[in-house]
Amino acid sequence: MQAVRGQRGPRIWAVALGVVVIAAAGGFAARELYRQPETHTAVREQIVPVQPSTSVPLEQQPGSGIVTALGEFHEHPQSRAVWPMLQTHFDSINEKNYDKWRTTVTRARAAGFDERTWRLDYRSTRDGSILVHRMDSAPDRKLRVMVSFTSTQDIADAPPELPEPCIRWHIVLPLTREDNKWKIDVGPEGASPRHDKCGADTSAK
Repeated sequence: MQAVRGQRGPRIWAVALGVVVIAAAGGFAARELYRQPETHTAVREQIVPVQPSTSVPLEQQPGSGIVTALGEFHEHPQSRAVWPMLQTHFDSINEKNYDKWRTTVTRARAAGFDERTWRLDYRSTRDGSILVHRMDSAPDRKLRVMVSFTSTQDIADAPPELPEPCIRWHIVLPLTREDNKWKIDVGPEGASPRHDKCGADTSAK
């Protein structure tokens, strides 16, 4: 997974998915469905806190592809509308389904991201241990979603600055309404996602 991927930062998340956030974002820098739960209860049953990615044995990385969330995300009035989109987004990457991915991003984000380029960027990527930490309202009726997740990939497809087969990402996704749906947009939030080798001690960061 290149640092710039369709959602992960500069080499494309220069398009861009997976945080310009306020200091309270707690160290998140920035990165990037449609299985709509029938009720709010259904959402809570499927979105629950999870253990940090570092608790998953290396041979089991990246972990589950189910998008989970902390309580702060549930408290936002748009959580029910946003969660299915995020699940579809990560599903599309794991399934290598460009058309599905395209439904989760704005036209601006998809611009210049043709299917061939997208498939090349994500050819060996698997995303898992996906945890939504919180969601905040932003100017111009937009949203910012803070997400952490693990990706595994061939070293050749890893970011040049971190050539590792397993990487833990901390990103902020900018969301906007397009075609009456919440979608991942372009923005400075996704330009420089924080990412570390799986199992690395980030306590000093």
